[in-house]
Amino acid sequence: MGRPSGAEVEFDTACMRALLAPGGALSRVIPGYRHRQGQEDLMLRVAEALAGDEFLVAEAGTGLGKSLAYLLPAVFWARATGCRVVVSTRTRALQEQLTRQDLPSLRQALPFAFQFEQAKGRDNYLCRERLRALLSRASEADPEVQAFLTRVAAWAASSPTGDRQELGLEGREASLWATVACDRRTCLRERCPSLQSCFRQRLARRLEQADIIVVNHALLLTTARLESGVLPAFRHLVIDEAHALEREAFDKFALGLEEAEVREFLNRLLAVQRRRATGLLATWQSRYPYLRAQLDVARDARERCAEALQELFAVLSAVARSGEGSASVRLARGAEDLPRVATALSRCQEPFERLAVALQDVARERDGDQEAGELQAAAETAREIAATVRELWERVDGGGGDEVVWVTRADGQARSLRASPLQTGMALEEALYRHLDCLVMVSATLSVNGDFSHFLQRHGLAGYEQDRRLSCIRRPSPFDYHLRRRVFVVSDVVSPNHAGFAAQVADLLVDLGQALAGNTLVLFTARGMLQQVGDAVRPRLERGGVRVLVQHEDGDAASLAEELRWGRRTMLMGLDTLWEGVDLPGEALTCLVMVRLPFRSPADPLVAAWDEHLRQEGENPFTRLLLPDAVLRFTQGMGRLIRAEDDWGAAVVLDARMSGGRGGQAYGRCFRDCLPAGQLEEVRREELVSRVRAWMERFAAAQA
Repeated sequence: MGRPSGAEVEFDTACMRALLAPGGALSRVIPGYRHRQGQEDLMLRVAEALAGDEFLVAEAGTGLGKSLAYLLPAVFWARATGCRVVVSTRTRALQEQLTRQDLPSLRQALPFAFQFEQAKGRDNYLCRERLRALLSRASEADPEVQAFLTRVAAWAASSPTGDRQELGLEGREASLWATVACDRRTCLRERCPSLQSCFRQRLARRLEQADIIVVNHALLLTTARLESGVLPAFRHLVIDEAHALEREAFDKFALGLEEAEVREFLNRLLAVQRRRATGLLATWQSRYPYLRAQLDVARDARERCAEALQELFAVLSAVARSGEGSASVRLARGAEDLPRVATALSRCQEPFERLAVALQDVARERDGDQEAGELQAAAETAREIAATVRELWERVDGGGGDEVVWVTRADGQARSLRASPLQTGMALEEALYRHLDCLVMVSATLSVNGDFSHFLQRHGLAGYEQDRRLSCIRRPSPFDYHLRRRVFVVSDVVSPNHAGFAAQVADLLVDLGQALAGNTLVLFTARGMLQQVGDAVRPRLERGGVRVLVQHEDGDAASLAEELRWGRRTMLMGLDTLWEGVDLPGEALTCLVMVRLPFRSPADPLVAAWDEHLRQEGENPFTRLLLPDAVLRFTQGMGRLIRAEDDWGAAVVLDARMSGGRGGQAYGRCFRDCLPAGQLEEVRREELVSRVRAWMERFAAAQA
């Protein structure tokens, strides 16, 4: 399961403790290093899990140093036993931290060498054959595309990895990358002339030699579902940011038919541009006129596929109109529209099967040619599409069963049909856990006020705990939250469902923005509310010199967070992607606002399906699912404010349901209880700004 072990390396926890100790080797290579007992405790438990073939779920508070706590024993284990360890994270920021800071620091500190690699999804790497094909037709492209291809070709000649990150693409170039990236549907595999120099094959060879492999959840789960991919076999896995695994698994374990992908495939075969036919079939028609009869069959099959695809997505668009603007619309079991969808799917399968046969027949006429390889790959893609359609039909025609079936849409039109297991935890156990000797799952937020049962049940781990193979531990943050953070709950804001809620939120945000000297991050749970409040707040604050940034209007989450990091008197308003995985240390963020408690939308396909399932089982979906999930998301959101030991700031909750007063709900206590004692103040709207400003002034005076 890995490289030969390093005979000189022993799996010695005493040596690991010495490395972490004050004055140890790590203190000499990491600027500002501080020994933390919680970090050492976590490191020892991870080491025990590796040595004992155990599963460990560890809640490690912010600032504990959890990454070094699991990387240190993982490196020792890999070198001592020859068993590689895979480390998976959700966010790119954490992957960059591991591969650019933590692992290089360990290389400097450890008395032995080790190898690590980062593996990314296929579309991050250049495909030499796709680049070659585009360069051969570059004269037909516009000047901007020609310049892009020339730049990529020059870079590819010397790049060791073929990773797009080396290019630093922006703007139009970033959008053009997809035309030259590795693509499963166009890959020629063993028939590829560039197989030996293929960047992805080079990556696979490096991964075979690595002791530590860093991946993201998406690649980990896709590999587990397909039981194939670039990752070599492994039996030891660390999952950081583990709180996000279930939702990621729900997405990556889904079977999906994307209209844009299928249409792009059909256009690669044949399309009309500037009144002339282009694509593989058109190229073959001009080069091999004696194959006209077979090519006509393939062209006709391609047209039947396009018609069936259009019919299917017209039906899906009509069915999804009941979603009232939601991005996803679930097709519930027994819904009257299911037979229409099933019929459209059944009509879509046969055309793609016929297309696969027709393409294979044409390719057979030039068997052995490189161009034949491209057609054979296209035939395989057509078969895959037909198989996907057939499986989707079986799930829809069967009424859904234990599957969640839904339509995604944009601009009022259906964009994809997807189906994923309802019991994501069972799918994780089948595809991932049962293949492991050791699993370590780490995050700052895994328990609900010390109770791990919700996380274990949702992630399919409860059985491992019952079998005494899994342990759960908590190690608190070393930060002084009582001193450095104060949480204000506004007790007299109207209900989030009240027509006047958005106006009250806007007024309070304007008051805060005008009164505070620092930066503010405002977290929303719904895009419609974000847009409504953003439109009301922006002109009023910008007249007073406060810059307002709204996600999806002024940029994506990553770019806007970077602007907030370097801005002054800036208010950033955003959605889910800003609730976690965003680090804004120091003066980059001194005020955090939660507009409402982060309950999932009832329209969310997974939430709707679980609501139905739990009701049928006689359980309460709110207490079993929605409430514990919201508490975990609340804790994640609160974690944005204090990211380092010297950080400080005020958090404001504009949802009176959290209040302990008249406007509150009984379940508000679950949110209050996840905060350290003495941190919470309940205020009225008219006193919010003065109370926040007074606390900030007292804190500043105490630090002077």
